[in-house]
Amino acid sequence: MPAEVLADLDSDLGLNAGTMEVARGDYPAACKRFEAGLAIGEVGSGWRERKAALLNNLGVAYGMRGDHARARDDFGRAAAAQRDLFGPDHPDVATTMLNEGAMVRALAVSEARREP
Repeated sequence: MPAEVLADLDSDLGLNAGTMEVARGDYPAACKRFEAGLAIGEVGSGWRERKAALLNNLGVAYGMRGDHARARDDFGRAAAAQRDLFGPDHPDVATTMLNEGAMVRALAVSEARREP
């Protein structure tokens, strides 16, 4: 089997397995799966779409873990990838930017709670 096909399968596996881990509530395992999918790199067909999905799902998993700063960064990277794919006015870009905004708000709330 060609290396490109294997890379596609490995990246898809990371995306799908990570999504299953999120559904189970195992966010650390989900993060590992999504990161493994991203680590494969730009090989094979459909990489740009998978990259955007992996980054978005990684943001979800880190947000659920309470790591709002990391989630915000991943959502920002996902939105940038989606803008490159679909243009700035696509609904997926808007949804991801809303997710990023929610993490910014969560960070502000966390900071406010820490202040005396």
